[in-house]
Amino acid sequence: EKKNQSELKQQQKIKISDLEELTESLEQDLSAQFAKIHRYLEDKEKHLIEKLRRQKEDDLRPMEKNLRRIDEELASLEEKISNISVDIEQQDSVAFLQELKRLKERYLDNKEDGEGAGRREEDKNEKEDAWEDEIEHSEDQEIDYYEDEEIEYNEDQ
Repeated sequence: EKKNQSELKQQQKIKISDLEELTESLEQDLSAQFAKIHRYLEDKEKHLIEKLRRQKEDDLRPMEKNLRRIDEELASLEEKISNISVDIEQQDSVAFLQELKRLKERYLDNKEDGEGAGRREEDKNEKEDAWEDEIEHSEDQEIDYYEDEEIEYNEDQ
């Protein structure tokens, strides 16, 4: 029996050794397989990132071109608005000056139609006062006009 027991012991040691060798071999195979999977996934990641970057560039080109076109159109519109504003200011100034000239001529015509020298001096003073009142009234209207325009402009924004 001792011999039997010794053989059993020897067989058990062999089985243990075989199991350890098999386990070590399987661990190495697992590590190798996972290393291959890692390399594959890293390559796939790099490929997908590169593809994403190319797609981004392809999408950005027309968007940036469109943005440049919008900027150009905006600059053109701003220039047109500026030109129109200058034209409006010049027209308003011209209209104001024309109205001022018309009023002056009207008052001067009225002044020449006055009576006698003494009366003319009195009329002249009255007409100058009226003239100054008319100019102030006209300037107030001009200021009111610009204030109204500014309010409308601010409301539009």
